[in-house]
Amino acid sequence: MSSDLDSIPPVLVEGFLKLCEGDFSHRLPRSLLRDKDDTAAFFFNAIAEELDRILRVSREQEQRLLRSEENFRKLFDAAPVPMILIDEEGAVRMYNDQAAALLEVGRQAIVGASMREFFADENEWTMLFERLEKEDVVDARAVRLRTRGGHTPWSLLNARTLMLDERRTGVLTLADLTEQKRIEERLRRLAARDELTDTLSRGRFFEVVREELARAARYSRPVALAMLDLDHFKSINDRFGHRAGDDVLRAIAGLMTRGLRSQDQIGRYGGEEFAVMLPETPLECAREVLDRARQQIADLRLDFGGHTIAITVSVGVVSVLKGESIEAALARADKLLYRAKGAGRNRVLAE
Repeated sequence: MSSDLDSIPPVLVEGFLKLCEGDFSHRLPRSLLRDKDDTAAFFFNAIAEELDRILRVSREQEQRLLRSEENFRKLFDAAPVPMILIDEEGAVRMYNDQAAALLEVGRQAIVGASMREFFADENEWTMLFERLEKEDVVDARAVRLRTRGGHTPWSLLNARTLMLDERRTGVLTLADLTEQKRIEERLRRLAARDELTDTLSRGRFFEVVREELARAARYSRPVALAMLDLDHFKSINDRFGHRAGDDVLRAIAGLMTRGLRSQDQIGRYGGEEFAVMLPETPLECAREVLDRARQQIADLRLDFGGHTIAITVSVGVVSVLKGESIEAALARADKLLYRAKGAGRNRVLAE
């Protein structure tokens, strides 16, 4: 009895062998007689064409994927901003030259290291990583990094997740914020300090005093406030010019600052007028402190263009009353100051 194999046309067996060898372009000749051999050739050719199409599409997709990944890597390496890829555990997969420079490392030196190591606040990285895992995105977050060189630059972080090599990957981009933070800090300092005298600005002085008054009220501690004004300051500007007036203000502010404790505060209230706060200081002690400063100022001599400038100040000092606002206390001190001027200047009045 003939086997099933004996019933298969030899040309069909040969064709399938060609397919097994990877020759998907092989086709069987058709006789178009619609007999057994022609029917076998028809079905074989249909199968071969479909396999050839599937493999061709697969190869094209694979090539597109390879080109896409190649283009991604080229763009990644050429990106003008630091970029870092991390895996699902938060470990560094790759990074570009910009990131290497920012983190102060060599290429490939930190592949496999946890990104946590490069955050000044490791808890902040944990929070950001958890958010990225949950939401697939982190936008415009200012973070403090920690480089291998020990520096802690500020950076603006953006992050996204994508599939790369069939793996969920986090893409981090970083923009250096160090200079911006430096400018912000300088602006904050300018807002908090008087640029000419380097004493507290009026606004910052009020903030500090309010904080101290709240603390003093909790613990029933005395706080003294003083208003100090330069005598005949306009005549200094008129005779020697505003540069001389500026020198006088800087000298007075420096002398006062050096004579105060670290917890005391002095601010430029306006023009040639200064305000002083002395925490935990009874009124009589505060009057003695300000009178000592008044005497030191009176003894001061400044040389300007060959001319000697002498300065005196008038001062009003008050002890802040229970529940009294800073505005009310300073108004009382200001009234005392002008009484001191009316009484002959170069003196301290307290009540």
